[in-house]
Amino acid sequence: MRYDISIVMSVNNGAKYLQDSIESVLNQSFTNFEFIIIDDCSVDDSLNIINKYKDSRIKVFSNNRNLGLASSLNKGILNANAKLIGRMDCDDICLPNRFSEQFNFMQNNNIVALGSNVIIIDQDGNELYTSNLPLNNSEIMERFPKSPFYHSSVLMKKESIFECGMYNEFMRTSQDVVLFNKLAKIGKLSNIKTPLLKYRILPDQISTRTTKENKKLAVIVNKAINDIELSDSDKLFLSTVTKKKNKSLRISKSIYFIKLAKSLVLIKASKRKIWKFIFLSFFSNPLNTKIYNLIILIILPETISKAILNIRIKNARI
Repeated sequence: MRYDISIVMSVNNGAKYLQDSIESVLNQSFTNFEFIIIDDCSVDDSLNIINKYKDSRIKVFSNNRNLGLASSLNKGILNANAKLIGRMDCDDICLPNRFSEQFNFMQNNNIVALGSNVIIIDQDGNELYTSNLPLNNSEIMERFPKSPFYHSSVLMKKESIFECGMYNEFMRTSQDVVLFNKLAKIGKLSNIKTPLLKYRILPDQISTRTTKENKKLAVIVNKAINDIELSDSDKLFLSTVTKKKNKSLRISKSIYFIKLAKSLVLIKASKRKIWKFIFLSFFSNPLNTKIYNLIILIILPETISKAILNIRIKNARI
């Protein structure tokens, strides 16, 4: 059967939110797609959840060993039959008209990749705010080298992905940033203003890298974008920084909640929502100094706090 879109999802121990994610794809108003799911050696109930669905559009591939996200996505793309590749993550939720709106937009515009604004949700599915991404190609180009997309919202031309060399499999992190920067060199990019996805922020997604580590990662990302061969030390760093974990669940949650509080400050959310996450962060780890720094920023006049944060509110991203 000829499909218009191939949706590619990689799953590694994603059982907690996987059912909602899969069903949000299967229940789309647009139906002419295949759904390629790569199980990347999950040890939880992920594969059982996937296999319970008997929809003929689902194609399941199981890795013999853990390949990581970039390699798993490349495997899915190589097995895709459609000319358009849609991304989806196992903890996010597609809104019902996502594929329909994106497919029509791609048909009517000469672009190589298309994202959308998203509704940010927390680990419990509570809606926090809606993103405000750059929409047209010129605005998006101003954002680079930072990613202009939420990865799981993107629809891309398969031929363009191939032209860019697919996902860099050495990049155990920021593989999407590298690909999007390469796509921008060969064609135009866009975002749809309407949110078409609920994007879930989880504690283990919050970066704990130091400033020094982020600077080194930026250098490596720039090398990958420009097809400069990565050194053995670069590859070792990528492996190490990807595996970096917080010392405890308590500390991880505290960092997570204060990040959510900060994001709400940036988009001028209600003080009630902000204080809720500040208190949750405090009760998880009262020794987290970022809690008190944020409280000071809230108390200061807005013009001063914005200058300190040095972030444009309209483009706020965690």
